[in-house]
Amino acid sequence: QADARFPNPHSGTGYAYLSNTDGSMGNSINGSIYQQVSIPATSTALTLSFWTYINTQETTTTTQYDLLTVKIMDSTGASQLDYVATLGNLNASSGYVRRSYSLPPSLAGQTVRVLFSASNDGAKPTTFRLDDVGFSYAPTPTTMRVVGYMPGATDVNQIDCGLLTWVNYTPLT
Repeated sequence: QADARFPNPHSGTGYAYLSNTDGSMGNSINGSIYQQVSIPATSTALTLSFWTYINTQETTTTTQYDLLTVKIMDSTGASQLDYVATLGNLNASSGYVRRSYSLPPSLAGQTVRVLFSASNDGAKPTTFRLDDVGFSYAPTPTTMRVVGYMPGATDVNQIDCGLLTWVNYTPLT
């Protein structure tokens, strides 16, 4: 489900979630959601980031019973191009947590599906909330440069790109 019926999104007015249709935790449920993305052929430094808020009633500290998997699929959804992550009841938190994953450069030039799939077993429920999904890339570094002021950074390699939400690039002249 992805909508604005429930409070507490990370930002904006809604988020995607796996739960009962009324928003309560549920057992023996599963679901998927995806976004199609076209990646320019000259892209480098591909990164997928998103925020999760995972609530669970599971008490184990060793076994993932309820799972959220993240994969990169081809444009039809038939073939997996990259496995990104599996999160679950062991990743429960009291608020939103930012997740960021580097993706392989082989995805450049393709149209892909970013697929999120979640499932709960029949025992104790877990709710997965997903918000602010972002897909970022850098153009080929030899033809572009970063424009702007980064306090304390004298070189682009000193910038912690994990802290940036937006970078402007302009052609080198």
